[in-house]
Amino acid sequence: MNARVRLLLSSYVPLFSVGVVRFDDNRLQMVLGFLVIAGIWSLISLIRVSTRRVHPREARPTSVRDLSSEVGAYVATYLLPLMTVPDPEPRDLIAYALVLTVIGIVFVNSDLVGVNPLLSLWGYRVFQVSGVRKLATGGEADTIVISRQRIVAGSTVKVADLATGVSLAISHTEDHQR
Repeated sequence: MNARVRLLLSSYVPLFSVGVVRFDDNRLQMVLGFLVIAGIWSLISLIRVSTRRVHPREARPTSVRDLSSEVGAYVATYLLPLMTVPDPEPRDLIAYALVLTVIGIVFVNSDLVGVNPLLSLWGYRVFQVSGVRKLATGGEADTIVISRQRIVAGSTVKVADLATGVSLAISHTEDHQR
């Protein structure tokens, strides 16, 4: 499964968890419960693979912007509109699926891919960083870097790539030499 899709699935874990508690239909609860487990497993395995099998590389960010505050807005985007009916009709479920699909497409194709409530619950922060990813043309592209610690421009960061434009900080040190 594509890493961006795995990040999307895991970002929906809080929503699916609320659905398990909120919805009355046992079959729907089971499906959502399965999606909760799949989302958690997907994120754990993605992090494990990136930290064990992917060769990390060192990078020196030139600019850093903390995106962690955007997690709340992302959760509100999908959570509030979808949790109003405890016993949804088939039309409600279709509408929910359409909304989640649209949000998912935007999520996977944008910088939101690293904005993940499950990562936040596990103590990770999300940063938009320049200077970590080089383009074939020689220029730099912004990268989403997920880290347990704050990243500072000019520091040395060891990163493992999760997906194109998304990396996990394995370790970093602050260098004050510029």
